[in-house]
Amino acid sequence: RTVIRYDRPGSGASDRRAPLPADVEQEYAVLTGVLDATGLDRFALFGASSGCAVASALAARQPGRTEALILYGGYVRGTDIAPPSAREAMLSVVEQHWGLGSRVLADVFLPGSDAEERERFAVFQRRSASRDVAAASLRSAYTFDSSGHLADVHVPTLVLHRRDDRAIPFALGRQLADQIAGATFVALEGVDHFPWRGDADTVADEVLRFLGHAVPERKPAPDMPSEVTLSAREREILALVA
Repeated sequence: RTVIRYDRPGSGASDRRAPLPADVEQEYAVLTGVLDATGLDRFALFGASSGCAVASALAARQPGRTEALILYGGYVRGTDIAPPSAREAMLSVVEQHWGLGSRVLADVFLPGSDAEERERFAVFQRRSASRDVAAASLRSAYTFDSSGHLADVHVPTLVLHRRDDRAIPFALGRQLADQIAGATFVALEGVDHFPWRGDADTVADEVLRFLGHAVPERKPAPDMPSEVTLSAREREILALVA
């Protein structure tokens, strides 16, 4: 497969002078433009998080071009992600102090990482988007609503969601699958919101299998003995190392 990934206008490596898409319709226009520029007649769409809204919209409107739809860590309505007070608190910290806000978002998106990795990700966020763009992007994610077009999705669809996702509750992924006729829902273990973190192999395997590709056989991790017995000399060496 050839993977085409793009940054939204106004952020990442895209033109910083361009306005950030404010709603699903503007996101749809950007995605359609990207696909038209590639010249592809058929493609599979992989939408993650808030990207599920625009990916499902394109699948609903252009089923002839959409071979398959894969949605990961998504939701139907952004207002369901968190209570209003929690959403406003998150927006407030991003708008008023982007340095602190980027660290708060790093805690949400990378719950399984150490302090050094979270700090690197916080810096990455600040380099990828200004304070205003970050706040606008987060606000749009909270306002996205796919409920009006999900019933029109009639292409093969796979919905993946990790059970302990800290960013988007697991129940919202199940709700997303329930509103697409014939969708396959797969629950994954883990806390990471990003598909390439944690057990990324399982995410890739589920996607490849759904698209009809052979999945490589992976060796299971070796079982650790339930009890480890150390000799007196081994204990002495460990004490010296410590």
